[in-house]
Amino acid sequence: MTQSKNIPVITSDHGGKLVSALFASREAIVNTTPVEHETGKAVMATINGLGEGDFVVRSTRSGKRRSFHVLAGAVPAVVASNIPGFASIVDNRFIITDDAVLPNGEVNMDGLNARTMFGEGDVIVLEDGDELAEMVGAVRVN
Repeated sequence: MTQSKNIPVITSDHGGKLVSALFASREAIVNTTPVEHETGKAVMATINGLGEGDFVVRSTRSGKRRSFHVLAGAVPAVVASNIPGFASIVDNRFIITDDAVLPNGEVNMDGLNARTMFGEGDVIVLEDGDELAEMVGAVRVN
């Protein structure tokens, strides 16, 4: 189990252009407290008791761009690939090393390892959409 971790999360900003929600792998590993935010709404997410197989993610929609940001723990790639709207792009499918990115910005996929997990700090890119993405099978925290 991990120690307690506090992460500030903006839940609404810029007149609703950016919206987000938190999801956890199970009940009671995240608590939220409203915090002051100048142009929108925000919470302080307190993550506590994260065990093996647990995760906390932030679902974000900014304009039409949507994604999940892994705030703590890890999301298996097989779980992520079943999220409605999962984008079939190189970043979602492979671990991209610095040397795989060519000078022109393209990615040389020879020898890249398939992604098995999305860990803390990773972003799961979704197809564009008008609605905030839900994570089926996870608990919505806020």
